[in-house]
Amino acid sequence: MGEATALDQLGHSGPSLVLSVSALELVVRYFVLKPLVSGAFINDLWAELLVDKLVTGNAWKDRELLPMIAREWSIDLDNIVLSNGEKAWDFFKSQLVPRRNNFVHKGDPIAPELSRVAIECTEALFDGLLASIARKFQMSWPESGAWHRVAQGVGAGRRYTEYDPRDPFA
Repeated sequence: MGEATALDQLGHSGPSLVLSVSALELVVRYFVLKPLVSGAFINDLWAELLVDKLVTGNAWKDRELLPMIAREWSIDLDNIVLSNGEKAWDFFKSQLVPRRNNFVHKGDPIAPELSRVAIECTEALFDGLLASIARKFQMSWPESGAWHRVAQGVGAGRRYTEYDPRDPFA
């Protein structure tokens, strides 16, 4: 998201929009859908097989699956809103994804305001989805601000443990 913001500030609205939308698609797949679908199964082998079938690599399928999975985990996507009060998930699906696709495939121009709202929307959904999930799994991240450390007395933090930060996609 830092790169999306930097591109927006340099006047590169289209590439900024592409990074914002793509970042959220990765978050939805790898930090929301895969863990929540996996968590529904006790047997790791079944979880791996079913998750690979459900979360296939098609972003449009992820967009259809997310509201159903979120509902099952009592995460209300409608409560995640933009500063103008618009529902972030609806705006993402109806405005940002089609505009990103038209920029990438047809070369349509992107207004600077849209790339700024894309950054806001992606950050709102990132925070809203991941904070809800982290609290459900009693992770300390929403309060501690650190993914790589379990804070003592917060969430599941029964003791202080620290892990080296690393790229989750490496």
